[in-house]
Amino acid sequence: MRRVAVLGAGPSGLTAARYLKQAGFEVMVFERYHHVGGTWNYTDETWMSEDGRPVYSSMYQNLFVNLPKELMAFPDFPFHDIEGSYVPSKEVLKYFDNFTDAFDLRKLIKLQHHVENVRPCESGWLVTVTDLTTMVEHSFEFDAVVVCTGQTWCPLYPDVEGRSFFRGRLTHAHEFRSPEPFRNKRVLIVGAGPSGHDMALHISYVSKEVFLSRKELKPVEGLFPDNVTEKPLLTSLSEYTAHFSDGTSTDVDEILYCTGYRYRFPFLSPECGVTVDEKYVYPLYLHMLNINKPTMLFIGVSYNACYSIMFDLQAQWVTAVLAGRCTLPDAETMRKEEAEYMEKQRAEAVHPHVLMNHQWEYFKKLEEMSGAKTMPPVYMKMFDDVASDLVKDLQNFRKNNYMIIDNENYKKI
Repeated sequence: MRRVAVLGAGPSGLTAARYLKQAGFEVMVFERYHHVGGTWNYTDETWMSEDGRPVYSSMYQNLFVNLPKELMAFPDFPFHDIEGSYVPSKEVLKYFDNFTDAFDLRKLIKLQHHVENVRPCESGWLVTVTDLTTMVEHSFEFDAVVVCTGQTWCPLYPDVEGRSFFRGRLTHAHEFRSPEPFRNKRVLIVGAGPSGHDMALHISYVSKEVFLSRKELKPVEGLFPDNVTEKPLLTSLSEYTAHFSDGTSTDVDEILYCTGYRYRFPFLSPECGVTVDEKYVYPLYLHMLNINKPTMLFIGVSYNACYSIMFDLQAQWVTAVLAGRCTLPDAETMRKEEAEYMEKQRAEAVHPHVLMNHQWEYFKKLEEMSGAKTMPPVYMKMFDDVASDLVKDLQNFRKNNYMIIDNENYKKI
């Protein structure tokens, strides 16, 4: 097995290309954009690009990261020299540019190549792409395929009663680029994850009022400016009014859904043996290996984790599997383990691919199976601490700065 296709040149695709190249594989990376970095590429376009294909980036203007750069970087490739721990998105894009050049990956990447179809063939996998500079379609054969196309581009909307009757504007975080369209409006934001919090803050600076609806109402005093009101679960809509689970209602002009994304891999043919629904991709062993066809692997399906560590370890595990250095259970055992894990997730009312409470245990398993270097404990300590800062002081947490001292310790400076 020598030829491997990597689909996507975002963070997960780049780190996959790095380790596969180092292991001696012949790697070809297909990237739809004209630049590496995936979703970190900003575009004014929201739904469809000029070539009639979907826009995959959900990046918005003036975004600053919500994790310090010390945690955004891969463990053995520090961020370039820049003041402050919380940096603008353009610096993250620069980081991935530097990463690409440091590991001599640019020559492996076919930019502006849109993946149209992936299907099994006699030699392994047939990948059909369109060169967007010429609009000519090409097909390539590979021994293995690694899917690194991300999961933040196909919006997921809640099924809210009366949604079709609402006369204001309905949008999704995927199309948010600037708070300006919400100026002097009464805005309802549905969903209080990191994006919901951040967009509520951005919009509050220009809007008349912001209402932030969350499943469980646990207001934190001083978290938002005075013109932001936290509300419980949105239960229904009428022409101009939002109704909530506590019996209250309020008139709004605009609704912005920050309700996440659904999984979509439209290029995968049915013969690939993977089932994709809104919240679950299966059967995947450890969120990565296609149990039905184990030369197809995914990086980045799992989420709510320290992504730099997750992408790095998943890429090392994928490489070890394809290189034959990782001993896998038989298919029946893998199916059983996947079923048991998913049952545990359901029992805890957790999304099937959310790692959060299990991420460190999961990372340790990947290390042991792949022979990867042990993750420095400082990442675990720092991640758990800074994640709590965000929910305690949304308006000021980005003023904090950090320094990693060694593998065990860091300090706030």
